Amino acid sequence: MSVDSNLENKFQVRWQLFVAIFALVAVNALWGLSFPIIKSMNLQMEHAAGLESSQIDSSLRVAFTAGMIAMRFAVAFLLLCFLGYKLVLNASMAEWRAGAIVGLFFYFGLMLQVLGLATIPASRSGFLTSLTAVFTPLFSALVLRRVPTSNVWIGGLIALLGVSLLTGLLQVSQWQLSIASDAMSNGQRGIL
Repeated sequence: MSVDSNLENKFQVRWQLFVAIFALVAVNALWGLSFPIIKSMNLQMEHAAGLESSQIDSSLRVAFTAGMIAMRFAVAFLLLCFLGYKLVLNASMAEWRAGAIVGLFFYFGLMLQVLGLATIPASRSGFLTSLTAVFTPLFSALVLRRVPTSNVWIGGLIALLGVSLLTGLLQVSQWQLSIASDAMSNGQRGIL
């Protein structure tokens, strides 16, 4: 192998690493921004209806939420049709059916999340959603009947600690870690 091709390979590996890290940061930024944006959209819908949050009954909130998520899905589908038209045109009926089933479950999951977001802070909703990073490997271990590796345990604890700090559930003061004073007093039962 020549020196030029060796340098080219190193550059290519570093470039791929940079792109991967940038993509990870961008996806996480978009995910994190989605919570305050959706919270803001909830407040805008309440304002447009001329109602306070406490005045909106559950059925109206469900209708608002269903419409908002349906618009998000429609925009995503149109973007997919525009940017990945070959993928859309070449999809088999089985793939459309599987996509519809997964999409339906995802839709109802988002409904529950957005309905809850109407009554809790965006940071707390983000915290609860991010718990999937902790529970997914544990659930997988139960299903597969395998004990999680030490890396899974360490990664789960780091994820839990990081999100707890970012959302203010845990606080650091003079190098001491403590639970936020309002952590237990702000519990709410949701929309119903």
